[in-house]
Amino acid sequence: MEFHTAWARSVVTGLGRVEGQPVGVLANQPKYLGGVLDADAIEKATKLCDICSGFGLPIVFLQDLPGVMVGLEAERRKVAPKLIELYTTLARSPVPKVSIVVRKAFGFGYIAMGGAPLGVDYVAAWPNAEIGFMSAVNAVHVVHHKRLRDAKDPAALAAELKVEMHSAFAPWLARVAVVHPRRHPPR
Repeated sequence: MEFHTAWARSVVTGLGRVEGQPVGVLANQPKYLGGVLDADAIEKATKLCDICSGFGLPIVFLQDLPGVMVGLEAERRKVAPKLIELYTTLARSPVPKVSIVVRKAFGFGYIAMGGAPLGVDYVAAWPNAEIGFMSAVNAVHVVHHKRLRDAKDPAALAAELKVEMHSAFAPWLARVAVVHPRRHPPR
């Protein structure tokens, strides 16, 4: 059962069942804004987390996002304070949380959508998923811009560094499939 279908379409929120157990579901929708977390999407996610915490429902995250919206409009819409509110809501929530990275999860968006650094109970990823501070292609140019500028063959160096960056962003190196013992009472 999906909530707020016409609002903040870059995320999908709702209720579902896993093996008969009711759960809250929070997923990115890459068809809208690439699945990015903008101000409205963060508010929508926070509301679902509040509902799940209030009713003791586990939360299932399905991640496929490029990160959090940035820029002047994002600042005007107070994305950063809303993101902190979402982090706080999730960190304080006593319900079980499971996160699955389907394709990509970058930056603060990865954490906000139930990434391992938030201390969720279980994080898993598809074998070809990318998890990192930004996409590997962009990271090469940000991290190695001086080397690329000074290289005799910048294209060849960029290709080599891209392979390195992709392996550094492999899901098994980003603390995925980590089980954290939590304070959940047995059911």
